[in-house]
Amino acid sequence: MESLVFAWVLGPMELVLLLVAALIIFGPRRLPEIGKAAGEAIHGFKNASMAPPPPPAQSAQPPAPGQPPEGVTRV
Repeated sequence: MESLVFAWVLGPMELVLLLVAALIIFGPRRLPEIGKAAGEAIHGFKNASMAPPPPPAQSAQPPAPGQPPEGVTRV
């Protein structure tokens, strides 16, 4: 049995239908806000994925001999 692969590409008519549906659902005032938020999210994701990983955390130096650890008081 042959496996079928369906490739769906958005053509100009599909894009127009999606834009009209979004305009009906969200309205003309909210559509630019949604587009801006989506663009900022994509931009932030790209920046985060391309940024180098942060350096490993520096461990605190152990206390000097005879000194209690930080945050511990002697009674």
